[in-house]
Amino acid sequence: MRSALLSALFAWGSSLAAAVRRTNPWLLLIIPAFYLVTLHLVDGRYPISHSYAANVLWSYEWAEQFRHGILYPRWMEHTFVGLGSPTFHFYGPFCMYAVLPFSVGLGLSMSTSVLLSFWAALLVMALGMARLTGTLFGPRHRWLPALLAVVTLLSPYALLDVYVRGALAEIWAMALLPWLLAALLHSIDSPGRAARFALIAAAAAFALCHPALLLLGSVCIGLSALITSRGWSELVRWIRRGLVPLLAGFSLDAFYLVSAIGDQKHVQIQELTKHDNGLAFNRLLVQELGRLSLKTPDGFDGSMVPAFLFCCLATVAALGLLRRCGRLDGEVRGRRISVLLTIAAISAMMMTDLSRGIYAVFPLLNTIQFAWRGMAVLTVATLPLWGYVLLLTVRSKRRRDLPWRIPVCLITLWISTQAFATTMAYTNWDKAASEKTDALLARMRRAGRESDAGAGPIRDFMGLIHINAADEAILEDVREYRPLTQTNEGLPPRTFSPVEWMTGKGAIMTIEWDAGRRQFAIDSPTGGQLLVRTTAWLGWAITVNGKRTVGDQAGDWGRMIVTVPPGHSHVTIAYRGTPSQRVGTLLSLVVLLLLIAYAIGWRPRKILTAVSRCWLRTERRSGRDGVESFPP
Repeated sequence: MRSALLSALFAWGSSLAAAVRRTNPWLLLIIPAFYLVTLHLVDGRYPISHSYAANVLWSYEWAEQFRHGILYPRWMEHTFVGLGSPTFHFYGPFCMYAVLPFSVGLGLSMSTSVLLSFWAALLVMALGMARLTGTLFGPRHRWLPALLAVVTLLSPYALLDVYVRGALAEIWAMALLPWLLAALLHSIDSPGRAARFALIAAAAAFALCHPALLLLGSVCIGLSALITSRGWSELVRWIRRGLVPLLAGFSLDAFYLVSAIGDQKHVQIQELTKHDNGLAFNRLLVQELGRLSLKTPDGFDGSMVPAFLFCCLATVAALGLLRRCGRLDGEVRGRRISVLLTIAAISAMMMTDLSRGIYAVFPLLNTIQFAWRGMAVLTVATLPLWGYVLLLTVRSKRRRDLPWRIPVCLITLWISTQAFATTMAYTNWDKAASEKTDALLARMRRAGRESDAGAGPIRDFMGLIHINAADEAILEDVREYRPLTQTNEGLPPRTFSPVEWMTGKGAIMTIEWDAGRRQFAIDSPTGGQLLVRTTAWLGWAITVNGKRTVGDQAGDWGRMIVTVPPGHSHVTIAYRGTPSQRVGTLLSLVVLLLLIAYAIGWRPRKILTAVSRCWLRTERRSGRDGVESFPP
């Protein structure tokens, strides 16, 4: 027994030592780079970014639901003084889950949890870039993946997303995009099913992050496959090994994507492009780039210019070297570099007014704001291109390539300095404001009741979080996902009663009021219409005395109206999801079953044969095929 235990421990230690030896020691460079990126935070200061309030209140709402056993976000209960909003349908749930390990798991404050989620995204992005670089250039140049991981941590737009824009969903999409590209390139070259399932998993995770980045990224990948294919056979291989698994991964997320796309018509999404300066093709004008400026009302957007110019320079340099030098000792696969070049070119064009004609044909693209989303894809695609330029200039033995080395090294250092010049200077470091936010949210959670909006005056705090005279937190929400039924602007003038009479009279008793469910008992001699403190939204199912009914959506401040008959009535309002959500969930289940069948070795022909046999067996048993069945 003792010898067997010692043998097992020796075998485990040997495997661990082998895994350590296989690990790239150059990746340890990530540690000092990560420290530089978080240096301000280590000193105890917190960033108050552009979307700070939105990140905090969404994370707070989702953490509260998760604590109550709701495992998928469906409705924001506390926004608009308890009326709620359907924002969870449109923002990817991945970034909300990425906060839970810190807020619910470790019990940290909400602002700290959001910040740690950003840091985790940066680390995942850096490791993903190392993985993508290894896939592109092979294991011989072990220093290059580590170097690009460091440059990823210090890249201007990545830090802009974290510390200035505060785009939690987008930074997680950027973090997973290198993993998706690495899985895609590996699947194209590998005939095995394991590579296909790795691509499906990466695509499914990426699709849950950010719908806008999903659309732009998938279009860039599809067009790059079409443009770089040198013949029909290569295009067919791209489709079979790359695009079909990619589509399967996206289809697994139909439960979320169908709703996020299909239910846009029920919210005030047009608020994004209410003014002309909000149009996507006005973000980066080609003629303005010569003066290093932007025609935009948003001050922090100006810091995108250095990052954009660096990405364009990396793309042009990689294209020039690819045409001049070709492959370097057979170590660089030019076809893969061509794919990244195509992705970078498409995303760069979508950021400028060169894409004005595309927006004219598809005006709904303005709601996606491609000037920002394109920068995210462009950053991820051009970092490996810059690694390709570095590799060629460092390893090349030809004299004509020597003049490239000095500017390449200088620009590599320049991008690191731009990380601080373009992001840290724009950030408002204010620990007191973050601590106050956490204190207000904690007090609101302990109180277990709605904040009193009538205890004015209301002072604005962090844009979407307000404070009343009783020093309580009142949560608002982003305007573009306010339901169409809620036509009033701003916050309601008071905290409405859970249920009150609009027309009629009688006794109202609240039986249950929980996340996603309300129950009332009504005793009324006349019947009438009830106003419920819940925004009318098509995801709610209303039952009166056991019968499904449709609630009127014309209440004050968009409140739900329920009609009850005379006498005793029992009203149940439960969140069942929109029709688009139900259709999407069905599609996700179908795709999941097909993937399981494919994983256990069933091919489409086998599946059709099994289905037909089951159908024939059922027909014979029922006697509908003309064959009588008798007992033995």
